[in-house]
Amino acid sequence: QGKRIVTLDIGSLVAGTKYRGEFEERLKKVIEELKNAGNCILFIDGEQEIIPGLRAIPSPGHTPGHMSYLVQGADGPVMIVGDAIGNGHIAFEAPQVHSGADQNPDMGAATRMALLDELADAGTPLIGFHLPNGGIGRAERRDDAFVFVPAT
Repeated sequence: QGKRIVTLDIGSLVAGTKYRGEFEERLKKVIEELKNAGNCILFIDGEQEIIPGLRAIPSPGHTPGHMSYLVQGADGPVMIVGDAIGNGHIAFEAPQVHSGADQNPDMGAATRMALLDELADAGTPLIGFHLPNGGIGRAERRDDAFVFVPAT
């Protein structure tokens, strides 16, 4: 409530640019103006730190614009994967298998595999909305698959 949704006319920002970086500088100024206005909703495209300690990370495939969030806490980071990893068994045992819940199954599978690789390699705890035992745990690598290990 009390917010404005603003769309950018990229064509008008590009029009008249002659030099490398000129468009980017124009875009940065517009985004900075929107941030300073305080009453606008700014849509995020790509990985971005929202506030210190909270990073939005694209995790496409489930739905358009799906994001995961890396939260940096006093005890280290935790990744909120939302619906990107939507099943505590199949998604871990065979992340490449298409999920009927994903609007873009190929992209959803690629995102799951990348997230699980990253989470298992780094040992980062995760929170998933459709995972067992409250959805809090870790992804561990087991041979060519993964397993969800609930937090204790």
